[in-house]
Amino acid sequence: TGDVADLEGSLGEHRGVDSRVVCVVNQFGPTDFIDIDGANDAAKGMVAKLLGGPPADVPDVARAASPLAHVTKDDAPVICIHGTADQLVPYSQSTKLDKAYEQAGLECIVLTIPDGGHGGFRNPEVNVRTMQFLDKHLRGKDVTISEEPIPATPALANVHLFQQAYALEAGANQAGIVVSNGADLATGIR
Repeated sequence: TGDVADLEGSLGEHRGVDSRVVCVVNQFGPTDFIDIDGANDAAKGMVAKLLGGPPADVPDVARAASPLAHVTKDDAPVICIHGTADQLVPYSQSTKLDKAYEQAGLECIVLTIPDGGHGGFRNPEVNVRTMQFLDKHLRGKDVTISEEPIPATPALANVHLFQQAYALEAGANQAGIVVSNGADLATGIR
């Protein structure tokens, strides 16, 4: 809640404890409820339900709900992970936050997933860079986080590994064990 007293709340026994955020991992989340152009109709309907009406009808509520409207020079660093083909929460939601952070002199890293949709990213590099960000800001480690785009799925650099995974899947299926697909075995990610 930073310095916004109205967002701090008045319930519970820990009212005097600072609730300032240290860092933020934003996985394809909305940042601007005022301008949701590019979102599909389902997303626009969800936003209207959240706000109590379409943003144009409740602009004050939309602004209050938008993280973009609350950026201040003392905000926590953010890493945004977002697919460029996300139709639920458009990619521009992350780039808008990045621009606002840049203007405020703050750190915002946007991990772009070209042609990625609304989550479901299977490339382990997403987790590697997220952990680097957390190590930097929560553990004080000196790390450099690449901002190069990350493919939505890992490259088949080691075809032999995938062949082994499919062989394991076939063997598992013969033994009556259900495996969803060989890529899960090869990458260890579900």
